Formats: sequence, structure tokens, C-alpha cells
Amino acid sequence: GGALQQRARSIVEAGGFAQFADDLCALDENAIFTSGVNGVSFWDGTRWGDISGGFHELSFGHDIFALDEDHAWLLYGMHYDSLAVWDGADWSKTTLDGATIVSVTAAAADEAWAVGSGLWRGDGAGWQDMGVAGDLLDVWTPGRNDAWAVGTGGRVIRWNGATWADVETGVEGTVNLVHG
Repeated sequence: GGALQQRARSIVEAGGFAQFADDLCALDENAIFTSGVNGVSFWDGTRWGDISGGFHELSFGHDIFALDEDHAWLLYGMHYDSLAVWDGADWSKTTLDGATIVSVTAAAADEAWAVGSGLWRGDGAGWQDMGVAGDLLDVWTPGRNDAWAVGTGGRVIRWNGATWADVETGVEGTVNLVHG
């Protein structure tokens, strides 16, 4: 919610991370992930810790989403083509060659979504191209078998657990964000 995001931002600012954090994901006041030029950091309620794992390339983090302290997804890389998945101890990294990725979300450890120049589904073992073309800018999921993605040209699409389908909205301009 808005109050949690505000509190998380003040914790980030008090820790001196505000100028380095491109994105944050707050689970609660005692569990905050940040990504940016200093890599990936985690607030445990008492102190900040670097969880980049020595991977310099994670310092180019663009978007981070976490379900809990043991499941987080990070978009990183100078070319916006790489994903990293946190398992509570280490990052596993994947590059989607030729892709541009701008947003990531997840409903469960085995159901994550990434969008950009296309749309990909993460099942915990890898990433599958869902065959959805277009410039997608954001993705959100309220739960398993239900996801929404938005993009240029007023495009809104929805996952019903089996397929992605266009949703008619009457919007012609760019839709930048989707959230419940």
C-alpha cells in the first residue's frame, strides 16, 4: 500500500541509499529490497546488507519484485536483457538474448512474468517465451493463473491460466502501469 511504500522510502533515505536505489520492493517495514547502481541491498529491520553476491553486473538493476525474503526477481544489465532470481541465499542469472525486459512480477516461485519487447513466463527452472509480441511496459499478477500486461497503443492483455488475450479498453495511447 501507499503507507508502506512511504515508510520504505524513508528507511531507504535514512540509510543513505536514496540516490543509489532505482527501485525498491517492500514486503513490510522489516523486509525491503533495493536495486540500483550499488547493486542489490536488503533491509532486515535493523540494518542494510549487500546481497549482490559479488556480481558486479547486478549493480545495473532496473526493477525488483519480491514475494518474500527467499523469492525475488531482478531485471539488470546495461542492455535490459537479463534476469536474476534470488532464492534467499544466491542469485541465478539468465540472459534472454535479443530481448528487452522492463518489468517483472510473480504470483509464486514457479509463476513469474517478465515483459518488454515480448512476454516471458518463469517457472522456477527457466524462462519461456510466450509468443506475445509488442512493446509491453508493465506486468502485474494478483495471483496464480491471473496476470495483466500493458503497453503502447493502448494495449492491455490478460492471462487466464491458459492463454493471453487482448482486452478491449478504448484507450489509444500508451498504458505505462498496471496494478491492483
